[in-house]
Amino acid sequence: MRGEAAVTALGGIESFWRSNPAFSVRSVSQPTATREQEHAISAALVATLAYHDLLDLPLSAVECWRYLLRPRFSSAAEVLRTPTLEAIEGALMGLVGAGTIDTRRGFYFFPGRSLLTDERQIRHARSQEKWKRLRRSTKGLQAIPFLRGIAVTGSLAFENAREGSDLDVLIIAAPNRVWTVRFLLTVLLDVFGLR
Repeated sequence: MRGEAAVTALGGIESFWRSNPAFSVRSVSQPTATREQEHAISAALVATLAYHDLLDLPLSAVECWRYLLRPRFSSAAEVLRTPTLEAIEGALMGLVGAGTIDTRRGFYFFPGRSLLTDERQIRHARSQEKWKRLRRSTKGLQAIPFLRGIAVTGSLAFENAREGSDLDVLIIAAPNRVWTVRFLLTVLLDVFGLR
């Protein structure tokens, strides 16, 4: 049941990205990709999937577009300035057809790693629980003076939390107040047993 909820949640994210005009990635004025552009996009997709494979994280087409690693010092850098989601999807299908990558349940990964899709759904559900815990834990931290923000990092930021994953956060303090905020955070978290 949890896995099905995770699939629904991930599918909802995918449909949100596709249907929300604010995140529209299809461009009417852009011509179809040339062979050089298609090759550059495919190479960038393989690099993106390889990086996320190190994290045991298969990606959806929208995530491939969103996290696409672009080359910095090559002639392909200019080509990859703004690839459309349509171009990404086309390149993904080309890579699947060539056997370079596989797809299952809307996720893309390297051959032999299909079980990661099941694990991704389990980790997504686990991440949702950790998000709830983090929200409860950080409510009282709003009272700390000079605390300007809390950002989530690590596996939770990718919705890829493992069973024993801790909550990795980045604390943002007002200028010249880092040690004050750290002291107050430490005291407050110790008092409430959250550290």
